Amino acid sequence: MELINILEITTPFGYRRFKLLKGDISKTNIPVELLCVSAFRGGYEPTPGTVMGSLYNNKGILVKDLAKEPLIDLRGSENTFVTRELFESNIKRILCLEMVGTKKSIDDILNSLLITIYHSELKGIKIKNIMMPLIGTGRQGIDKVELLGSLLKKAEYLLKTSIGIEEIFLVAYSDDDAEKLNTTMNILLKRSVNIFQKSQIINNIGSNIDEMINRNLNKYQAGCFSELIEILKMSEVNAFRLAITSRKICEAILNSVLKNRIEGDLSTKISKLKEEGVAPWLINYFHMLRIFGNAYAHETDAQMSEQDIIIAVFGLERVIEFYDKL
Repeated sequence: MELINILEITTPFGYRRFKLLKGDISKTNIPVELLCVSAFRGGYEPTPGTVMGSLYNNKGILVKDLAKEPLIDLRGSENTFVTRELFESNIKRILCLEMVGTKKSIDDILNSLLITIYHSELKGIKIKNIMMPLIGTGRQGIDKVELLGSLLKKAEYLLKTSIGIEEIFLVAYSDDDAEKLNTTMNILLKRSVNIFQKSQIINNIGSNIDEMINRNLNKYQAGCFSELIEILKMSEVNAFRLAITSRKICEAILNSVLKNRIEGDLSTKISKLKEEGVAPWLINYFHMLRIFGNAYAHETDAQMSEQDIIIAVFGLERVIEFYDKL
């Protein structure tokens, strides 16, 4: 799964995230607490070309059978049900939304989704994340841009009020859908996506980063490193993509250095580098890249100058150089 866009929301429980991903949801290896899928009313067949069909083909999950004895059945009121736990998959449970045939608007359908999630939590089901495809936009014909606009509002409300949900993943299958939704998400959030012509300084730093990564590909298997190379090889630098990728690189390096020993947000993990004997000036570069990423993940009006981008790329070179020497 490739991260395309992200919105971080401040809540009483700390930062929670809405992430736009690209990939095949039926092949995901991400541990998913609750996978949301859509269906025609009463139609749960694994039809080819649908998410239900792909789930059956790729993971052996047959929603049709799971619908016979669900854990939670709200089809009478909300046109939803939640399956019992799946023990042979990285997908723990499935929430099915009957969309077409119910005569409900998108807003009402998403309200039913939220009601079902709250109901599940009150029943004691622990849900840390939710993943969903572009529900209803296939054979049901719902407009993808309209869905995203409604979904962002509902997702923000859910993340602020849910007992335990920390992340919501929306997955676009195709490059075209991912690009369209990425643009739409930035427009809806009133984000400025700064794009700069690449200077010779960035070219030089990018070449050094490329050399370090390609010299030891086994060490740099995380997708964020290849994504960074792709960004730095383009004739223009997209500040938003660079910011999000920079933070992902910090997370990848920290998880490797700290061996996933600690929980907590990125700032907490960076602070732990002091215990590893990492120099304060280098720790400051990690914090700088974290703040750079946060400027785009949290805010709607981040404005970066070309000098800011150069400093960020230089900071990336320093942290990757640190990791390269380990």
